Amino acid sequence: MNDYYLCGWQIRTELTLPELWPWAAEPAAAPIRIRLGSAGDSTATPVHATPFLEVESESRCRLDVPAVARFLVQDGHDVVVEPRIDPHCAELRGFLLGPVLGLLCHQRGAFPLHGACVRIGETALALAGPSRAGKSTLAAALLHRGHGLLADDICLIDPLAAGGPVVIPTFPRLKLWQETLDALQVRSDGLESNRPGQGKYNLSFLRPEDRPAPVRLGGILLLSLEERSPPRVVPVTGFDAVTQLVEQVYRRRQALALNRSSTLFTAAAAIARTVPVARLIRRPNLAELPDVAALVEAEIGP
Repeated sequence: MNDYYLCGWQIRTELTLPELWPWAAEPAAAPIRIRLGSAGDSTATPVHATPFLEVESESRCRLDVPAVARFLVQDGHDVVVEPRIDPHCAELRGFLLGPVLGLLCHQRGAFPLHGACVRIGETALALAGPSRAGKSTLAAALLHRGHGLLADDICLIDPLAAGGPVVIPTFPRLKLWQETLDALQVRSDGLESNRPGQGKYNLSFLRPEDRPAPVRLGGILLLSLEERSPPRVVPVTGFDAVTQLVEQVYRRRQALALNRSSTLFTAAAAIARTVPVARLIRRPNLAELPDVAALVEAEIGP
């Protein structure tokens, strides 16, 4: 069995998950277990169903990824993986540490923002936005300038931590498109492909000796691409900030199917009360990345 750290939780599994830090603390009373097995038959009366997701109840969900695996996620601490391919491969791990992790977060009542997160000095900066908004790309540019990576794709925020909201690190890995690697002058030779033929690669910054710990959330940037707009930062305040944060919850529709609408709104309001929220507008021009990263540092960081 392997024991890993993920979002502050202990993961116990027979799978090899090289993206994750090893668990270095005392054993948890109730670790999350990820095991191989049967995901079971579909229910005839789901609460919510799509071609890929079946919600049997708030505590029991199935995710079906064709040609990859079926996943049963239950009670916020048990995941059964029924693989259709090598269970240790990057493609399956990508779904396990993406949509399946999102379901775990929602079953456990957490607030997962759809975004990357970097550490600038002693504070965390979350970069939120829809797919292809450039979250991982901007995070990579900031890492290139010496900052640290706390999360990619799923940024877990604890809005009720003593002293204000904190980011709980997930794992330090970026998924980057080939054109982004080219812009950053990073070769893809030897990098693990996220999915066969996708043109997206996994870039790990894991150091097993690190001990991940919560970091105070200093700001949230909502990323937006506009073809003719020079890079600029526009504050978002009040009710608009709250609704924008709810919009950027990871797998928000899944969360709504699990009756999390009220708790997510309450968490977003708590975050927006104390954490600056702004919209970062930039052109989809990778050549401008260094200037955009410098703008972010000037607005947010030291």
